[in-house]
Amino acid sequence: MPSPRAIFVLAILVSAMTAQAQQTSSGGVDQRDAAIRTILAGFWGNARDVHGQAIEPASSKDRETVPVSKAAAYRAIEAGNLSGLAQWCGLDWEPHYFSLTKAARAMKMVDKQIAFLSVLHGAGQGAFAKGLKGQTCSAGQRARAEALLLESVKSGLPADAAQPW
Repeated sequence: MPSPRAIFVLAILVSAMTAQAQQTSSGGVDQRDAAIRTILAGFWGNARDVHGQAIEPASSKDRETVPVSKAAAYRAIEAGNLSGLAQWCGLDWEPHYFSLTKAARAMKMVDKQIAFLSVLHGAGQGAFAKGLKGQTCSAGQRARAEALLLESVKSGLPADAAQPW
């Protein structure tokens, strides 16, 4: 399994692609969908499975198919945003991230699905933290971040998470 640091580094790279996709698309959902598609294009060959091997698509159709449901992809980005908020406030965000991967494993997701959720989480986290750079987290914001993290952990993943999109 890749280390949290390796996942984080990959996520930072992906956040740059996310930012680019957000600039070229308009509208909230369309913007998110475009970002997810851009992330998917950079995912293959860069993400690693539990044995450290590059994850490659099984076919050209697989290359174009998001390996998780749209709701799960949105949920991973949302969880990443919350981890970015936690990071900004100096909170330990890793247990929050690990709750996402634990939920994916409980749903019997395969490596490429868990890795894709991880990359989406990292992209959301990186983009959110970047947006707050230079600002200071107040005590109230920190308390709110703690509450949101707890709620998010309880949310888990949607029931259809393992269905490709």
